[in-house]
Amino acid sequence: MTNTVSVATAFSHNGAETVESSSAENVHEFLARFPKTNGKGIISSVKKLRRYRNALRLAVDAAVRKNGKPDVIHIHVAWPVALAADAIIREYNVPVILSEHWSGYLPEDGNYSGMLLKHYTSALFSKVKLVTVVSDRMQQAMQKHGLHANFKRLPNAVDSTIFKLNTGTNDNTLRWLHVSMLVDREKNIRGLLRAFAAHIKHQDASLTIVGEGNEKAELKRYAESLGLGSKVQFTGLKSPNEIAVLMNTHSALVMFSNFEGMPVTIIEAKCCGLPVIATRTGAIPEMLNHPYDSLIPVNDEAQLVQAMNNFAGKVHPVSLHERQNISSEALAVYGYQAVNKQLDNLYNEVLTKK
Repeated sequence: MTNTVSVATAFSHNGAETVESSSAENVHEFLARFPKTNGKGIISSVKKLRRYRNALRLAVDAAVRKNGKPDVIHIHVAWPVALAADAIIREYNVPVILSEHWSGYLPEDGNYSGMLLKHYTSALFSKVKLVTVVSDRMQQAMQKHGLHANFKRLPNAVDSTIFKLNTGTNDNTLRWLHVSMLVDREKNIRGLLRAFAAHIKHQDASLTIVGEGNEKAELKRYAESLGLGSKVQFTGLKSPNEIAVLMNTHSALVMFSNFEGMPVTIIEAKCCGLPVIATRTGAIPEMLNHPYDSLIPVNDEAQLVQAMNNFAGKVHPVSLHERQNISSEALAVYGYQAVNKQLDNLYNEVLTKK
């Protein structure tokens, strides 16, 4: 079933308050921009939150004027939407679904804190019909914070028209790939670089790091200090199509994260038929189910080196047949068609359940 979807969101910018809209087939987007708040402290923070709340409401109102009253309200990530959710829910009085995949609830992340955030998040949980989560561990973490709801599992999805196996682009060169926003506290890029430096003492391999962020220049300098030179390439930001090409021309994805929710990067890689080495955090243990995948403890560089060495000696190069298996298994779970079917069933459930 194809639904008419209105997407409403708000962002700050250096300018006046505006609302923009665009449409593509059955999806209509409404983007409200509000002036950035300068300064620090409680007064500036309150002003910023009020501006966000008002802007999001403008985007929602624009969506309703265009497409009418919604049958279902679907919120993605509670904070900061919860700031505006109460008034919107009361006005339209329709079932509400919350999809939560923020890693801040997890103890190793620890960003679910602060009286305001907790108050509004708890209030939102009390009003929704159900909450979708990407993993059992995410649900357990939220419950430990006193957040209770009708929980359902719903994985993240990827565009399978982009992230798919290209059977004609891979070769036998050992190429490792990492894709992220390069936040070292979360992704542990330095640990990955140290492990890679130990790995190439015994293997001929390269590492491609895709992503952009404030720490990129410092991470490049750190790689140089380890003597990695041309063995590591920082590509900067890449488009989804470009990332899909890289996933089809590399040997495996490696993620050494300290904490995660359900990393879309891993889903994309597996849809491209790429084996994955990653840490045991968030939903990752439930995602790595192929014999060529490796699950390692968080922050255990020795285990990462061993996993990379084992892959190089026992698995690489991965046959086309195995890559096809990895891709087909992933697409059956994470492809748009598969996730859309699950989501449509949830919409029908909240619309028919009294």
